[in-house]
Amino acid sequence: MANKYYIHPGDARLDRRNRLGDTIPVIDVYSSDGDIVLMLPGSLSDADVHEVLREINRIYTSGFRAGERSRSREFRALLADGVPRNDE
Repeated sequence: MANKYYIHPGDARLDRRNRLGDTIPVIDVYSSDGDIVLMLPGSLSDADVHEVLREINRIYTSGFRAGERSRSREFRALLADGVPRNDE
């Protein structure tokens, strides 16, 4: 299976700025499409932000794989008797 990412680590762009009338420092994390995908406290270091991204990607990949397993079970059930089972 190919790796699935919420945001590919090499595509993340960090932009430090102040919000709410320049009083709250934040870090906006942008995707390669230019969309803000995450806003974090400005007190975090770049290394901390990348650690957060690694953890988000780990959780996202875990959920993606769980979905694939669920679809596989449903597909096997359809092949076996034509009716999805709801016992798992």
